[in-house]
This record gives sequence, C-alpha cells and structure tokens, in this order.
Amino acid sequence: MASPWSGFGELDTGWWGKAPDGGNFAHLDGYIFQSLTTVPGQSYQLSFFSAADLFVSPSATVSVTWAGQIVASFATVPHDYDPMQNRTGQIMWEKFSTTVVAETSPTILGFSPLNGTQFYLDNVEAIPIPEPESSVLFLFGAACIFVTVRLRRVMVSVTL
Repeated sequence: MASPWSGFGELDTGWWGKAPDGGNFAHLDGYIFQSLTTVPGQSYQLSFFSAADLFVSPSATVSVTWAGQIVASFATVPHDYDPMQNRTGQIMWEKFSTTVVAETSPTILGFSPLNGTQFYLDNVEAIPIPEPESSVLFLFGAACIFVTVRLRRVMVSVTL
C-alpha cells in the first residue's frame, strides 16, 4: 500500500528498542512523507504510534498532513528524561488516530515535529473504513418503517 518514506531532516530507521510493531522505528527531526495509493471519496482510519525524544524535550507535538493539508496535531504526554538510563529504553509510546478522506489518488501522508521537538514514529497505518453495504442500508430502512408503523398502531389503540 505504501511507498518508502522520503523527507527532510534526520530520518533514522535503524534505532533499536521496544517498538510497538516489534521492529525498528523512525527518529525524526524534520518533515517526512510518503505517497499512498488511495481511492477518491474513501474514508481512512489513520493511526500511528509516537513518542517524544526525551533527550531533546519532555514532550513532542506532531503535525500530520494529508494531501498537503494539516489534518491533525498531536502532543505526547510529558515525561522526564533520566540521564542514568538508556535513551531508547525511555521511549513512552502513545497511539494516535484520526479519520481522513482521500480526494485524489495517490495521497501524500506527512509527519513533522512542531516547536523544535524531535519524535519517534512507528506502525503508521491508513486503513480504509468500509462503507455500509446497500443491503444493510435497505434492512435498516425497512426496520425503521416497521417500527414507525407499529408505533402508530399502538398509539391509535391507546387513544380509542
């Protein structure tokens, strides 16, 4: 679904440590992006894990762009850095998510730090949100009509 990441600034993907997906993760201090194959009009659940680089700052604010527009900004919970512990051992991962709609295909997804912070990024997913099937909508409509007719009959018998 996704092409490789591109961007500006430091993009280290060889960091070892406890990543949410069990593998490597990215350490970022600049804008990164990738082109996603999307379907115009389709909604997507965008989710990812992020954490502040506590060596740099206690919290990080991450800006998320979709098709060149900022769609969300997320701030990690502040944590203290312990200089006596391993830097990557102090990563406090948090999951963030938002819903986006594709207007074109492909769509450019991007991440960047705000306020001069650095952050870690892992397990980025853009999952299509299934639209209700027409048969489900038909059944729901039929159920609404049935309930309305049933309530009218009950109301008529109560007033008589």
